[in-house]
Amino acid sequence: MRSIKTKITAMTVCAVVLTMAIATALGVNAIRDIGNYNAEQTLLLLCEKGHKDLDYYFQNVESSVKTVAAFVQSDLDGVDDEDLQAHIDRVSDVFQKLAYNTIGVLTYYYRIDPEVSGNVKGFWYVNSDGNGFIEHEVTDITEYDTDDTSSLVWFTVPKATGEGVWLPPYITENLYARVISYNVPVYYDGQFIGVIGIEIDYSTMAEVVNHITLYDHGYAFLNDDEGNIVYHPQMDVTTMETQPQVPSGLLSNDQFIRYFYDGVEKRAACLPLSNGMRLVVTVPVQEINAAWHKWITKIAIVFDIRSLNDMAYVDALTRIGNRHALRRDYNSYQGHEVTVAMMDMDDFKQINDTRGHEEGDRVLQEVGKLLSDTFGKEYCYRYGGDEFLLIVPDISISEFNEKLGTLEQNKPAIDGIAWAGFSVGFVRAMLTDSDMLRNLIARADEKMYESKHEKNHLKENEQ
Repeated sequence: MRSIKTKITAMTVCAVVLTMAIATALGVNAIRDIGNYNAEQTLLLLCEKGHKDLDYYFQNVESSVKTVAAFVQSDLDGVDDEDLQAHIDRVSDVFQKLAYNTIGVLTYYYRIDPEVSGNVKGFWYVNSDGNGFIEHEVTDITEYDTDDTSSLVWFTVPKATGEGVWLPPYITENLYARVISYNVPVYYDGQFIGVIGIEIDYSTMAEVVNHITLYDHGYAFLNDDEGNIVYHPQMDVTTMETQPQVPSGLLSNDQFIRYFYDGVEKRAACLPLSNGMRLVVTVPVQEINAAWHKWITKIAIVFDIRSLNDMAYVDALTRIGNRHALRRDYNSYQGHEVTVAMMDMDDFKQINDTRGHEEGDRVLQEVGKLLSDTFGKEYCYRYGGDEFLLIVPDISISEFNEKLGTLEQNKPAIDGIAWAGFSVGFVRAMLTDSDMLRNLIARADEKMYESKHEKNHLKENEQ
């Protein structure tokens, strides 16, 4: 009898141990999958945010040049020297106003082809010290073969292509500054007249890319459509005789890519930009794995699978909802009048750069708690990086503005840094379907970016 009881006990113990082992294995796999998925989504969110910032910037420049081009085409009424000079003067006035309202413009110009006029050359205005545009002596185009697109590219390439074109970084003549530019050819009765364009400072674009960081060694860089690295925070491309190539694995058009660089396995998210470049956000796989390894070490002997479900909807750092929670909650807001606000932390990169990412994480945690305490945790989401989303139902404008004031008053303090607070954009409407909420989020995001760019413009003027 004792032998039978012993066997039954042993079988029961084995069954329990086997069940626990299976549950633990399932838990480990689930955490690994969630960790990898969240890492990919974080990479993509950072890439999308950088993509949005860069494209917003590039499209503003492109829009300014196209606006001048439209004016040029409507104003041009003859190519004799007298008519041409009067036309140039009128274009100069229009261009100046647009250039002052376009962020990051280093130079703007309208150059006449020497074959059209040997006397009327056009103009070139430069803002090299940030104190305003000053007319600069123009480049002597007659010293170049304007059919050779390997030199004087801002003039020869749009002449050759016959259409507006973004050019990769080059050293601008006379100023010896590295720039990128957008240029549009001008025609009159089918005859090529010249080129109008804007050159933007390379450092303005670099600053946006430098803002994108992840874990300890994650960063972003830019390459062109041929795989040449245009900007990289860890190498000075401007001093190299030839532009370095991206690792071969990154030449794929896939959105997510695994590749090796210097023997280190990395994972990247990649998105094409409107000017032909490609933004890449990359991080070592080892650092991604380290994040979910921490969760595995905390698995209890008795594994509660429901906790994994909760983890999927909560941002691990701020403890408020993530994008999965937002998708889960979409339908719950229908039938309510909601105020949708997008918030971005101003100058957050300064905190990471001067105090380190641990201090940056602490600030993000405090912001998450402050949002939860002020608006209710169930209405707060971390949208990506230092961007947060609020969807607050059935609240008046006055009460909402009062709560925004509370945020500014109680924002986390960082010793020695005058943190500017938040840029906020919000809209409100009665929700009838989930598509409407998506549109509201997009509109709030646009308003937030308008607020941020207005702040930056005011800051530049103050400087």
